[in-house]
Amino acid sequence: MLILGNMSETDQNDLTVVRAKLHAPRIPSDLVRRDRLHELLARNPGRSFTLVSAPAGYGKSTLVAHWLTTANLPGTWFSLEESDNDIRQFLTYLIAAVRKLFRNACGTTLRLLRAPELPPLASLREQLSNDLDAIRKPFLLVLDDFHRIDRTEVHEIINHLLDLPPRSLHLVIVTRHDPPVELTKLRADGRMVDVRERDLRFTKEETRAVLQRLAGIEIAGDLMAHIHSELEGWIVGLRLVCLALLNRDNPESFL
Repeated sequence: MLILGNMSETDQNDLTVVRAKLHAPRIPSDLVRRDRLHELLARNPGRSFTLVSAPAGYGKSTLVAHWLTTANLPGTWFSLEESDNDIRQFLTYLIAAVRKLFRNACGTTLRLLRAPELPPLASLREQLSNDLDAIRKPFLLVLDDFHRIDRTEVHEIINHLLDLPPRSLHLVIVTRHDPPVELTKLRADGRMVDVRERDLRFTKEETRAVLQRLAGIEIAGDLMAHIHSELEGWIVGLRLVCLALLNRDNPESFL
């Protein structure tokens, strides 16, 4: 674990961070690159918010992690758990993620978090916004598994960052369902990139590439159309099919 700050390990207000939560997922060696989605994510870099929202098993986190390796902006990652509903813990991890890119960022907010009693939420969110705005270099901050957050206080902080976005921050939320933020207003103002289940579904061409990469078989025609129709572009289902196809003497007959 990492101690965030310069306090002694015996201090009751030490803020510890599990480093693994700040690592993006590993990119599978057999990943099929999806340029159309990379282009969608990179569209209009001046926008302050990207939402990637779809049910489980559609490759959301893997897609965003792969995109970070090719994006023009530096990026940092925070994988959320239920325990991050605690406002002190949430902000501690958020700052730790930002400090992976900017070593001394958000110092004033961090000092507020060290206090025995937290200041009012409005003070915290405004100071965080000011600290982030003081960063001059644009960057991407990914909040993965945001569906695990149900505390109003955390949602208020996110809403504040989206309503009055710090100039350097591009926030990326990866979630199984939409967060309680003003998405309609963000869309109307042209301030967000929206990636949905329909976008994440594998196309016929991508499905064919996965079958060739993972199972080593070429499929076309009616059989390809059948597989694509049955799976509806769901990558987890497609991977399971590929596993079932391994070492089959007659994969087309099996399909």
